[in-house]
Amino acid sequence: MGRLKRGSLCLILTILALGSVSSAETIVRATRAISPPVIDGRLTEASWGEAIPIRDFRIMDTDNPARFKTIARLLFDDHNLYLGFKCLEPDMDSLITRVHKEHDAPLWREDSVEIMLDTTLDRTDYFHFIVNASGSKFDRTVTQGGHVGDAGWDGEWKAKSFLGKDYWSVEVAIPFHTLGITPEVGSTWGLNLCRNKKNPFEQSSIAKLGAFNLAGRFARLEGLDVDFKRYTYAVGRVSISTEIKEEKLQVMVGVPIKNLTGKRREIKIESWLICPQGTPYLRSAILELEPGEEKEGQIGPFVLEAMGEYDSYFIISDPQTRKTLHFSREKLEVSFVPMAIELIEPFYREAIFASQNLEKVILEVKVKLPAGELKDKRLLVGIREPDKSALLVEEVIKSPSRVNRVEFPNDRLPYGELLIVAALKDKNDELVADTKHRLQKLPHRKGEVWLGRDLNWYVDGERFFFCAAWGWGPEKNRYQEYVSVNWAPPVVEGQKKIEMLALLTNHVRTGRKSPAEVKELIRARVREVRDKSDLFAYHLADEPTQGQGISVEAMEMFYHIVREEDPYRPVILTHNSVTDGFDYVHAADLISFHRYPAYIINERVSNMSSIMAFADHFGRLGEKYGKSISFLVQGFNYGDHGLVNQRIPSYYETRAAVFMAVVGGARGFIQYNRMADHYPELVIGSPHIIRERNYLSRAIMSPDSQLPV
Repeated sequence: MGRLKRGSLCLILTILALGSVSSAETIVRATRAISPPVIDGRLTEASWGEAIPIRDFRIMDTDNPARFKTIARLLFDDHNLYLGFKCLEPDMDSLITRVHKEHDAPLWREDSVEIMLDTTLDRTDYFHFIVNASGSKFDRTVTQGGHVGDAGWDGEWKAKSFLGKDYWSVEVAIPFHTLGITPEVGSTWGLNLCRNKKNPFEQSSIAKLGAFNLAGRFARLEGLDVDFKRYTYAVGRVSISTEIKEEKLQVMVGVPIKNLTGKRREIKIESWLICPQGTPYLRSAILELEPGEEKEGQIGPFVLEAMGEYDSYFIISDPQTRKTLHFSREKLEVSFVPMAIELIEPFYREAIFASQNLEKVILEVKVKLPAGELKDKRLLVGIREPDKSALLVEEVIKSPSRVNRVEFPNDRLPYGELLIVAALKDKNDELVADTKHRLQKLPHRKGEVWLGRDLNWYVDGERFFFCAAWGWGPEKNRYQEYVSVNWAPPVVEGQKKIEMLALLTNHVRTGRKSPAEVKELIRARVREVRDKSDLFAYHLADEPTQGQGISVEAMEMFYHIVREEDPYRPVILTHNSVTDGFDYVHAADLISFHRYPAYIINERVSNMSSIMAFADHFGRLGEKYGKSISFLVQGFNYGDHGLVNQRIPSYYETRAAVFMAVVGGARGFIQYNRMADHYPELVIGSPHIIRERNYLSRAIMSPDSQLPV
């Protein structure tokens, strides 16, 4: 069943999972600006005088009024949210602040103010902005109610500061187009305004009990009378295609865009590429979208001088009013590969497993040269052993096309490491371009695991549904011990018992082990357990960027170490960020996503719509990159970790979350229980919930299943 055909089911599940959002203690009323204030830090415009003063700042973790007074004001118009702070300071010489050249410096360590915006009031996700007394800026996105942040996000916003005689002040303008407005955004938001005073030390905020990064305690911002629908475009990740024309590097930029505004729209899309030397390149296009329609916006070609890492800016605007509707930025690696090999079969890991019973190796050689330049050339394709020049199998294609399909019999290939090679030569037998691709043929090993093209897992050639648990009882709660965590599912009827081994934990993120030490520990641990026939997978890390601070390059290196030591078992990464899912996609075979909504104590069913959105994004990731997707199911209470008014999810909510994940493309589950001994319903009830998932797996894996693959 295609994604568009699944729309009705997605909608039904989302509606079932929606509930009201609990009210916060503090209410802030937004005031529409008479005219946009000038962002100079002084708060002298008449519009600020119309805004309701916000004075109720509380010392962190208390109900006591702040000793050092702060007066904040909030304005809005159809395009921006404006915030002003006046921080009274009896001793201006005591300020700890400086101008930072680098972006996203740790400004919370200085005299500064902070803004937190929960635009959907889901008590889970928000945007976080900080400005110090010198006007330096910091921004990030935050999820899981405040527990996990991503400083890699950079918005487009303005801020200025001013130092007075006995106060310092800040003005901020945050455009709505930088906040990723979705249809869930309404006139009421979650809001927190905070002040960091360093000498003498005091932290205060308008949230309940002076909280900072606890979304469940944020104030309510009401009265944002804005037509947010104009901003509701779902924008995917930027991709590029490159080719050489007339000896110049030409790049096309593609961006998937979905119109969620409810009306037919004509939009202008712009892409900025800024090379490492600072030279900007700009191209634009006009795109027409019907309500609900999704298209791939194509912009270019860009004629670039060099390859390298480019800063990429993508903007959607109204071509008539020229008002910006969406803004995003990211890093893009621009490179050109004249010829590449794409392996069709085997599908998984460039490896042939004995239990696949594969008859042919099938591949495509893609040549990025104009078709007219291929007429007098020939393409030689073959497979050889890495240390030998003789080809085991080969094929010569005269006057090749830009895409060339080649098939070789599997039974003519030996076991071990192999290389697929391709060489393009001209009529004088001179080499024009060549490339190679890894291939591995593995002898049979009991318990071998591989991923089928249907995105189901197979163990010894039989379909296997991935249904596991993490933190199941005290004996499984050893996550703080380095490379020693065992994962295992409860034994359920008809389900083969498996085991997962965790390889990276907090030793990496706290720097207690060097990369070289981690590499050797991983090698040693894999060698210790790889001969176990009931070992299913290796779990490499949880939340690699936000939770452990491990770079993409390091994680891919660790992944290849595991593959090298044990080619028979997949590697798992778990993510709470769609961005991380895409960034680390080549460092895992099985990608498990988690989304933990705020489950409110006095609500029978809380708002779980974000799970559906995550499931859809990760489902698309799996389809695009040929990865298996699973869902990490919440079995704990964030109230145990500082958030107020929260509880564990109910069985009803857990079932709904699982169904949402399946519709999005999940082919397995991990039940994640923390502090389960505090909750008898988790200890007693979770095995029954997992048994239900086992029955569900039979429908998902059925050969004639119409569920997404």
